[in-house]
Amino acid sequence: MIAGITEIVHVLLDKGIPFCVYRIPENQNYNWAFSKEILPHPVNKYFCLTPFTKKSKAPEITLGILETGYMTPAFIETLKSLPNNIIQDVQLPLNTDFGVYSKQFERIQQFIHDGEISKAILSRVVIQDKPDDFDAAHILETLCEDYPNTFAYLIVHPSSGIWMGASPELLIESDSESLKIMAVAGTQKRKTDGLYHWRSKEMDEHYIVGHHIEEVFTANAGSLLCKSGPNTIEAGRVVHLRTDYEYKMEKTDVMELVSQIHPTPAIGGYPVEKSVEIIYDVEDYDRSYYCGYLGETDYKSLANLYVNLRCMQIGKDNIAIYAGGGITSESELQEEWEETELKSKTMADVLKSKVAL
Repeated sequence: MIAGITEIVHVLLDKGIPFCVYRIPENQNYNWAFSKEILPHPVNKYFCLTPFTKKSKAPEITLGILETGYMTPAFIETLKSLPNNIIQDVQLPLNTDFGVYSKQFERIQQFIHDGEISKAILSRVVIQDKPDDFDAAHILETLCEDYPNTFAYLIVHPSSGIWMGASPELLIESDSESLKIMAVAGTQKRKTDGLYHWRSKEMDEHYIVGHHIEEVFTANAGSLLCKSGPNTIEAGRVVHLRTDYEYKMEKTDVMELVSQIHPTPAIGGYPVEKSVEIIYDVEDYDRSYYCGYLGETDYKSLANLYVNLRCMQIGKDNIAIYAGGGITSESELQEEWEETELKSKTMADVLKSKVAL
């Protein structure tokens, strides 16, 4: 009998074995990735976790994906027989209080007023006490149940510590036939009646992201097969505007394309390079893997990658939840703060409601 996800995760945590377990949107199956040295077969596809930008101190992490059917009792026994390692605790950033956030907000708006940028994403950290009965496997299962349309994951690695999340945003999905990507930007509070009015502020934010995507694909001779949106999608306590694109590429070096697309204006700002430069100047912490990307790739033409949003970093005694929002000339401080509060609740609610099953 094959062990369940909880038993396997506990074995891996007890042994200190680097791993990632993840669930692709609208899929019931869990996928596993390990250091290639312990896989029972040659590596055909990789799991990667990449930081926000190359300026981050966090390194890119690459693991080999375990092929379907290989998570057997024999392989689990092999894992149990491996030498013990220690996953060192990674120091978490400090909590961002309202006073700090307000000063950062004012600085971003000054850059906008001076004409250096039209938009920048300002993020913050919410530090919470780690529950005594915290169980990462149970939390992952809850994320998968509560957010079936997201890329849900748990990764444990000496270079990163422990991260987990449930991202609603596809960065890129590529195969031999076509390439899919989405623009997600513009946020408001979720309503029970499902009726939404989008202001010019949110619409402008959204179209900036779409414009960036279309520019990159035009420059790479991509042929647009389909464009759908913007549509309203629900994600936890908030809703977003989303436009879906599908392109045909004559020749695809998928990771080269990703390097041109990421970071998009949805997580950096616009113009991209200048806004990212300002973010590093204004924010008082290293985003690390927040707003980076993660998922599957063969580093050639195949990829299924997601932006690392709605995520948290697990420390020894505390948990860091990351959230951000787009600042434009029309932004209001209290409204933007409340948006980050709502976004952080995606992780916070799971911690409060189902710490253990």
